[in-house]
Amino acid sequence: MLIRSSIKIQTETLPLLPSSDINKSMVISNGSNRPRGWFEFSEERFERLKQEIKKQPKDYILNVNEAEYQKHLLSAFSFEPLQLFEESLDIQPPRQRERKLDENERRRYSPYYWECNIACLVEGSAELWGIMPTIYSIGGRPKFAVSGSKITFQFNIQSQDPDEFNQEKNSALRSLREHVQAINNNASTFNAQLPAFISRQFAEVKEAYIQENSFFTAINVTKNPDAPKTYNVPKIEKRPAIQKPTVTAKTCVPQPTVDNKTYRDIIDCLTRFGLSAERKPSLYVGKDEEALRDLFLMQLEVSFDGGSVTGETFNRSGKTDILLKNNDGTNLFVGECKVWKGPKHYLEALTQLLEYLTWDDSKTALIIFVKGPNLSAILQAVNQVTLTHPAAVSFVGTRKERFLQFIFKLPQDDQKHIAVEVMLFHFDKMAEGRG
Repeated sequence: MLIRSSIKIQTETLPLLPSSDINKSMVISNGSNRPRGWFEFSEERFERLKQEIKKQPKDYILNVNEAEYQKHLLSAFSFEPLQLFEESLDIQPPRQRERKLDENERRRYSPYYWECNIACLVEGSAELWGIMPTIYSIGGRPKFAVSGSKITFQFNIQSQDPDEFNQEKNSALRSLREHVQAINNNASTFNAQLPAFISRQFAEVKEAYIQENSFFTAINVTKNPDAPKTYNVPKIEKRPAIQKPTVTAKTCVPQPTVDNKTYRDIIDCLTRFGLSAERKPSLYVGKDEEALRDLFLMQLEVSFDGGSVTGETFNRSGKTDILLKNNDGTNLFVGECKVWKGPKHYLEALTQLLEYLTWDDSKTALIIFVKGPNLSAILQAVNQVTLTHPAAVSFVGTRKERFLQFIFKLPQDDQKHIAVEVMLFHFDKMAEGRG
């Protein structure tokens, strides 16, 4: 075993143990020999979120303000980034410790070393300190404990040598900084995925309850009169505290709406046709917005039986470009077509689409025809401005980069949510026309 001879011995006459042996405890973090990995930790958190939604009573899910409840879940399950305030370092007096050595080792080495503890103010989600990020240093982290807004980390030195102390202190701080940066990167990715995940999970649970209620209504199941009508708000120990919304006495009536599978079939039909038309300019060359709309109408007509597809049809407060009706007269799908003329015009098109909708309409699309060459810049603009619309609730996800799903609220009823698919097709040889 190598002996560190460069250390000046101030209190002992025997050689000291090598610093690598003294600091074996530095790889132990938060009292655990094997910190939990990020993938396991994040998957468990997603699962807890799913169970949190599923455990809510049916009446709560069916009647709660979706936007407020989803904000509550986002507040409860998102992470606050860790911050380490090094200017607040509180260096505590080092304490001399004695290591247990056998008789042979005592003849060769000094058993004494100095245990150093330094406290520092921190902020953020405390559980992140005990999680191993996806990228980490093989050197490990110092032993530490977190209590409230303070972290205390520990390292050992062989003698009362200021240079050795500063070297070990700086090494410990460096490893903590690396942990903060790596785990914050993981937490940021997790937070970015949360809104779409929450929206998707809530929609699945609510859709199942709606279908169940429709079935119960069809077979005349008697509703339990003792079902609770209001719900308590849980306490969340996290900033900012967005409280779980309550539900007043209300009974959800099954809505005459298209199911998600049929909606996806409609969207897929429009997507396939639009992408195919892009590759065959002869189909659209010289055609304006109205003529392009008629091509999409024709595709829907030949693809869906048992209903009617019309264009420029009155629906509530105006004429919508595409209206797919069921054979019982209920609307299955409402679509609007526009030529891209900039973000302001795009937001106005969203407003126009929403104003055309009745309370029973819930599945829609805004089809954008792009004539200019820079589709990437237009996609970026759509991503940037859509959620600035006053009726926008959340972003759900993206398909093939240029087909984006959003949730909006109905202007005349903010508890009624609308699925809006924004679809961009590049028809560079189309004619100039109205938009």
